[in-house]
Amino acid sequence: MKILFHSCLSLAVACGGGTYAEGEVNLYSSRHYDTDERLYSDFEELTGITVNRIEGKNSPADVILTVDTSRLERAKEAGVLQSIESDILDARVPSSLQDSDNQWFGFSQRARIIFYDKNDVANPPLDYLSLADSKYQGMVCHRSSSNVYSQTLLSAIIENHGEEKAVEWAEGMVINFAREPQGGDTDQLRALVSGECDISVSNTYYFARALRKDVQGLSSEEVANIGWIFPAQNAEARI
Repeated sequence: MKILFHSCLSLAVACGGGTYAEGEVNLYSSRHYDTDERLYSDFEELTGITVNRIEGKNSPADVILTVDTSRLERAKEAGVLQSIESDILDARVPSSLQDSDNQWFGFSQRARIIFYDKNDVANPPLDYLSLADSKYQGMVCHRSSSNVYSQTLLSAIIENHGEEKAVEWAEGMVINFAREPQGGDTDQLRALVSGECDISVSNTYYFARALRKDVQGLSSEEVANIGWIFPAQNAEARI
């Protein structure tokens, strides 16, 4: 299992569709991004099928759109998904991004990498495991363990290195925390420019957005002092 591109935007087939008319599809999603809206409008233009986006408790849907395989597995375990046979999906979606029972399919990936303060860190960690190295004590900012990104990272370490190594890694991470885990990905980058920490983890597009335009507490000038590492991975599943 590789964690570098773990944050996967995926479609899942829901059990029991909605009550809309033929020629419409009920899409359950809490995402509100311009890129998603463009995806829906392009789909409607190409197919003539209307996309009804819904959200909220007990909302009937044909398709679920969400981020991260952890959420998809929870949906599967809860019994809200069903299997589907599709030659198109099988042909276009790599097997590594398909559920073994064809209940969900990943169609987008993004990189979750290591960022660091170039002024303070001469030798940044080159992989995820090194985030727990004792030489980075008191230097690392990270999201809460309740966040799915954090859980997926820990799951990858368990998968590749076993539970004992994962416990050791988690204990090392706690020792290396510069502050209590908090906030989202942008907050981890803000912590670098504010001096709260020297090393953090975030999805790349938050960094790219700050490069393109000023974000509150994260100007493009300040972002210039942030370096980045694409974590090393090899055949031995070094993550």
